[in-house]
Amino acid sequence: MHLNLNSSSRRTVRTGMLCIAGLGLACSSGSQAEVRPLVPAVAPGESPVYRPGSFVWFDLLVDDADAVRSFYGELFGWNLEATDGSGRYLSILHDGRVIGGVSVAEEADTADHRALWLSSVSVTDVDGITSAAVAAGGSVILEPGELPDRGRYSVIADPQGTALVLLRSSTGDGARRSPEARQPGEWLWIELWTSDLGAAREFYSELLDYGVEVRESRSAEEDASAASSDGDSGSAYLILSRDGEKKAGMMQLPFDEANPHWLPFVAVKDVHASVKIVEQLGGRVIVSPDVVGRHDAAIVVDPAGAVLGLQQWPRPSAPGGDR
Repeated sequence: MHLNLNSSSRRTVRTGMLCIAGLGLACSSGSQAEVRPLVPAVAPGESPVYRPGSFVWFDLLVDDADAVRSFYGELFGWNLEATDGSGRYLSILHDGRVIGGVSVAEEADTADHRALWLSSVSVTDVDGITSAAVAAGGSVILEPGELPDRGRYSVIADPQGTALVLLRSSTGDGARRSPEARQPGEWLWIELWTSDLGAAREFYSELLDYGVEVRESRSAEEDASAASSDGDSGSAYLILSRDGEKKAGMMQLPFDEANPHWLPFVAVKDVHASVKIVEQLGGRVIVSPDVVGRHDAAIVVDPAGAVLGLQQWPRPSAPGGDR
């Protein structure tokens, strides 16, 4: 299993984001104008609302969109639509609303390419926070730049090697959707699985001004908990908050063979039915609902090799009737 940012995954991040930026360094031998994808805005048509520290966008980096098109369509009801004739960037639509994207590095070395989900966090000052990340022991994968319709961005790696996009959206981050309003197929939560919980806590609390709440077990935004295996039952779980809103979770990696990774979760109606669909469509189940405390979440790998979480939503009642 590769929840990782080793050297090949770092190249995947760089290649995928260069394709998104339309620089053409890894996507095509044509001019920049010929290859620039039309990337969707984070919150089109809305009055700009910014929620710093919120995870506002998710891009899947792959070398073949066809390998995952039917998988995500069957699993979540997502439609993948090309934004222009190049096919190098596809919008992910759920119930007619764009919720993410797929960057296709068509000329990537397949043997060296690791598909992965790359998450974007809202920040107030991309350039300043990029510099602060380096000063705190992180590194820069892509220097700050501009994406038409998307905004200013950079890609950093924390001291443990986890990639993250810093984004100042040109259209704002969109209004916060309450947990009660979220439907199956929507993004629900995100967690950092890290090799050094203490160091990651210090890095992100300083970099993104998060308040940190320590819990004995894992939970998520207003009861939107994510998967927990028996092997990590004794580990502390951190809730990262800002401006009164829970933004993300953080925990020590539960698998020795895995490397640090930001892991997004998608809401599903029935997690047991969903993992069956995952396997039928060529994906794999890493953490089964059977080993989760409430049997309501799972971690899976899509046919291209990208890892993400599934969370049954609304959550089933716990003993005593609590959710």
